[in-house]
Amino acid sequence: MIVSHLNSALGLAVRSTQSRKRGWEIRVALSPVALPPHKTVRGVQFAMLDGTALVIILVSQAALLAIERSPAGTGDYLTRFQKHRSAFEEIASNKHTRGQIEENGSIIIQQGDR
Repeated sequence: MIVSHLNSALGLAVRSTQSRKRGWEIRVALSPVALPPHKTVRGVQFAMLDGTALVIILVSQAALLAIERSPAGTGDYLTRFQKHRSAFEEIASNKHTRGQIEENGSIIIQQGDR
């Protein structure tokens, strides 16, 4: 899997983004990381950092289509993602802060997420 390869290359470990201290759950905003996104069958996948841990983010095809309407058959998902990357990074960070994290530690951005 590409994520495992990236983790090995960067010396990072994917871990749960939840920390517990005295019964309180602590969440911090995610930081952008300069890794190239890639297209998957479900949308576009990219990564952000939670401290030193890599957090995998999936932007669904529906979210990519909703952020910018264009005629059918025009506009590649990666191009659309790159154009709106900062908005997707902000949405991912907000979801992380709210604790909207998948069991495997990843974050999925769906149509309508803010």
